[in-house]
Amino acid sequence: MRAILDRLCLYPRTCVWEITARCNFQCLHCASALGPGAGRGKELSPARALRLCEELAQLGCRYAVLSGGEPLLREDWPTLLRRLRELGVDVGMITNGWFVTEGVVDELVRSGLCILAVSLDGLRDTHDDIRRRLGSFEAAVGAIAKARRAGLRTHVVTHINRLNRRELSGMLALLESAGVATWLVQLSAPFGRLREHPELVLAPDELPALADWLVQARRSSRLQIAVGDNIGYYSKWELPLRGRADGKNLGFWCGCSAGCFTVGIESNGNVKGCLSLQSREFIEGNITRQDLATIWRRRGAFRYTREFEVSNLGGYCSGCEYGEICRGGCTFMAAAATGRPGDNPYCLYRLQQRE
Repeated sequence: MRAILDRLCLYPRTCVWEITARCNFQCLHCASALGPGAGRGKELSPARALRLCEELAQLGCRYAVLSGGEPLLREDWPTLLRRLRELGVDVGMITNGWFVTEGVVDELVRSGLCILAVSLDGLRDTHDDIRRRLGSFEAAVGAIAKARRAGLRTHVVTHINRLNRRELSGMLALLESAGVATWLVQLSAPFGRLREHPELVLAPDELPALADWLVQARRSSRLQIAVGDNIGYYSKWELPLRGRADGKNLGFWCGCSAGCFTVGIESNGNVKGCLSLQSREFIEGNITRQDLATIWRRRGAFRYTREFEVSNLGGYCSGCEYGEICRGGCTFMAAAATGRPGDNPYCLYRLQQRE
């Protein structure tokens, strides 16, 4: 795998950009522990944010996701969205839905948004409990409806934990009736605020039952169900979970792409290979001090993926036959569960071998 990476032209094909750390919610499962009164310090100025749009395009970025916090709390979001689109970058946005009015949807359409992704983490009571805000479920469902009426492609993002695991079938029926295009499901990880509630995190031995449900749902539903990077790998479930009917992917996990084909930008300008990696050890630089290209091309940057060696693996992963290509699964999940990359207890192949 190292030889393959050495031959590839690495570029940030996808960027997840936290345009603001401000958030009106204080969600129970927030990996970055953001919310009212919690942030990252000074945000990028409008001028520096616009320059970042140019730098992303120059590096070859094809798709940028405007995230938060709650991205609609940043006043110049339409300007950033329009500039990215002018530069040929497709743009999505992840929102909690609270501020999605008809007027906001009209502006999203005029500015050229490609996908509006709404976070939904359960049916009414569960979602409101996780979001710590009564009415948040109605706001999210309302945002989906407004976006659909305006012709926007609409996705839903769900973090699976013990509070919502039993509601997935009900959520699937809801999203099918709402006309959602894609449902992205991923595991809640013991990072950020959820570290205070480890009892809510699914244990590894609960994953096979979840994988069975996901496989059946993908086969029977007209909704596209996309499985997140922290669910896998190389087990009997792999192709049914990751394969696409149109054949546009390989159908199996090819290792963490952080710092190879993806980049995360925090609201204060910190650069990471993946925005989910909520630890200072993964910060590669800051665009208020260097331009993005310099940080991206720095020798030794993103060492955990670009300079990966099989000897970096630990625990069960160190002896796994798929270790060289898998590289320990999702870096975010391994770091959350064990404190370091390279040994991922949330691995379906590992669990399958123990049956």
